[in-house]
Amino acid sequence: MTPEERGAACQAYRRGLTESDLERVVALFAADAVVRDPVDGQALTGLAAIRAYYDKARFALLDMVPSGPAGVPEDGSSAAVPVRALVRRPGGQLVILDTIQVFEFAPDGKITRFTSYYGSSNVRQVHTD
Repeated sequence: MTPEERGAACQAYRRGLTESDLERVVALFAADAVVRDPVDGQALTGLAAIRAYYDKARFALLDMVPSGPAGVPEDGSSAAVPVRALVRRPGGQLVILDTIQVFEFAPDGKITRFTSYYGSSNVRQVHTD
């Protein structure tokens, strides 16, 4: 994959999530893909598990924007994107989450592995008053 194709796939992932388009998001993944979000969380393997995860996550995610340039190495197989997301937690609290999202791709352009790197130090509460 070219750097432009990998960048477009990362943008399609972001757009699918921010537009709550579950089918667009799931279609980006290979049948045996693995998702780890966060990196130290449970690994989700296969489209059924990935679909269930994103079906819940898409309503909590209010906005997601790149917070810096994407890293797209010349090897054609991966991309890393710094992202800032606005998320509504189950209790209604709004938080900003800074993360590094790493995508690994198959030659056909499908995501084979997605890993989101963040921890508690990357989460900030949004004060609305």
